[in-house]
Amino acid sequence: MLLVNHSYEEEAMSTKRRVLAGAAIALSAAMFAFSLWVYQNTGDWVALIFMAMSMVYGFVFASTRLRAPLGDRSDDNHRND
Repeated sequence: MLLVNHSYEEEAMSTKRRVLAGAAIALSAAMFAFSLWVYQNTGDWVALIFMAMSMVYGFVFASTRLRAPLGDRSDDNHRND
């Protein structure tokens, strides 16, 4: 019989990961907005590169592919042996 075993430490780590992922997404959105502002005011092509990279970072941090390397297995079933 498969049971979900959530200890207090696992819940705390899961919450920390969500907070860090949210902070990373917010930071990448702020980088995008700042790069857009710089590009609009200066026309500098480097700002376009920073806009593109911050958008990529946002997608990476928001994707579920990043959760596995960070050790977030909240959707997996764990055996309670």
